[in-house]
Amino acid sequence: MPQLLPCCCLLDAAAKECGLHSGNIRKEDGSTEERKAERDLWSDGSNVEALDKAAAERLAAGDQDKDTLLVLYAPWCPFCQGMEANYEALAEKLAGSHVCVAKYQADVDKEWSKANLGLTTFPTIVMLPKAKSGFVKYPSERRDVESLSMWVKTMAGTA
Repeated sequence: MPQLLPCCCLLDAAAKECGLHSGNIRKEDGSTEERKAERDLWSDGSNVEALDKAAAERLAAGDQDKDTLLVLYAPWCPFCQGMEANYEALAEKLAGSHVCVAKYQADVDKEWSKANLGLTTFPTIVMLPKAKSGFVKYPSERRDVESLSMWVKTMAGTA
C-alpha cells in the first residue's frame, strides 16, 4: 500500500496550510510517483473563475479591470480541498460585484507562482488590486466565509 511522504500536519483542512512539497507518493519498493487529484477543485458551474498561465501573468502585471481575489492551489492538497465550499460560497456572495474570485493551479508552475504571486504554501490566497501590479497576501489561516468576506471588504471595499 502506498504511503504519503510526510508534508504537513492534517488537523483542520479548512484552516491550515500544506507546505510546498513534491506531492509524491512513496511505494513499498522505495520508488515514488507523483500524487494526482481525482478531480479539479471549483469545476464546471462554479462561480470561481479559472485562470490559465497567460491570465495569471496579466493579473500579476496589473492588467485587470476588477479587484481579484486569487487562490493558488493544488487539487490534491487536503487543505485546498477543505476550503473549497467556503471559497465557492464567497464567490457566490461576490458574484456581480467589482471583485472577481478566481483560482490558479499553482502546483503545475510553482517557481513562477513563488516569484510572481508569493506562493509559499497550499493554499495561498492573494488580493490583486484593480489596475495595479503586485498583490497583498491573505494574512490568516481562517478560510471561513465571514473571515474571507471581512478581508475582502477591508481590501476592496465590498463583501
